[in-house]
Amino acid sequence: MILIRRVASIIVIILMMMQVGGCQRNGTIKVGFAGEISGKGADLGIGARNGVMMAAEEINQMGGIHGKKIEVIARDDQGEPDVARKVDQELIDQGVVAIIGHITSQQTLAGLEVTQPAGVVMISPTASSSLLTGKDDLFFRVAADNGAELWVLGQEIWDRGNETMVIMYDAENVSFAKTYAEGAGQVFQQRGGTILAVLPFHDEDDETLPGLIQQIKLMDPDAILVVASALTTALVSQHIHLEDWEVDLFASDWAYSDLLLQAGGKAIEGTELVVSYDVNSQAPNMAAFRERYIQAFGFEPNYASAQGYEAMMVLAGALVQTGGDAEGLPDGLRGIQNVQGLVSPISIDAFGDVIRPMFLFRVTDGILSLDREIHAPTPTP
Repeated sequence: MILIRRVASIIVIILMMMQVGGCQRNGTIKVGFAGEISGKGADLGIGARNGVMMAAEEINQMGGIHGKKIEVIARDDQGEPDVARKVDQELIDQGVVAIIGHITSQQTLAGLEVTQPAGVVMISPTASSSLLTGKDDLFFRVAADNGAELWVLGQEIWDRGNETMVIMYDAENVSFAKTYAEGAGQVFQQRGGTILAVLPFHDEDDETLPGLIQQIKLMDPDAILVVASALTTALVSQHIHLEDWEVDLFASDWAYSDLLLQAGGKAIEGTELVVSYDVNSQAPNMAAFRERYIQAFGFEPNYASAQGYEAMMVLAGALVQTGGDAEGLPDGLRGIQNVQGLVSPISIDAFGDVIRPMFLFRVTDGILSLDREIHAPTPTP
């Protein structure tokens, strides 16, 4: 049983709204979750699912929404676009009022091909591709658009004294990885840097990586940016380490997970990445969430866990406004303004996007250590 404490402002506000509703109705409100629970991104998918389930249980223990309990129906998209479409349709057929998902932008875009025509709201905990930004549709997210992140990262790589860079990106999540690679590269070039190559690769073809790393070594870049999952980024770092080659290594927020440390070992030491969420924040809401999460699941939450939790709470706040119905849900979500989340305030704009501060992390002595918080301008990379 999850221990409930009087901590999170987002919960308190929602509960106050629930009490205003006053009525007690039987039944349940079905909410779908779709994410990569198996596969290379399972660490984030499992984390997000756990966060969603934890939030739903807390809401239910506090009376539900207008007396209705939330029933979360979870599906594994296996990190595959075709499966994402399939499971979203299954969830719609089961009568969910909204779907929380997906984890990667590639699966999110695929799922939207199903949810948008069906008139079903999708809320992603983690998808940050700029391809999803500024659209008047039924897509919402609690993950920040990666535009500001790319501005900070490109600037940071240049500020570290790097004049040349090679970028590698995982083509399996091309809608996120390619735009991320191009955006960071553009900022680096604007600062005066030179991009020697932008190289797509497929992480399942592990046997090609040693040759690719040797090819990059011959280019002699000052820095390498790897846009891939935590596991794949760790694998790349291991190959670089085997080459006995010192080069500044940077990663994307896709790799922001303890799995990066576990799989990368000493090879990942010194790697830097910019993210829009500090899962190690000592903010009271986050500290209390972390304690409850560990008690419930037996291990530390990752950023997807926290943002999955927030996605469920944001959805609950909107459902309070609609009486638990899907009708009117988009307007209810856009009405979420300056609500204190686990780490920072949450506001949803007219296009369903959210803005968060940036955090620069560096792997130091086997730990993802916060270097500093950065409030970046809204960029045009």
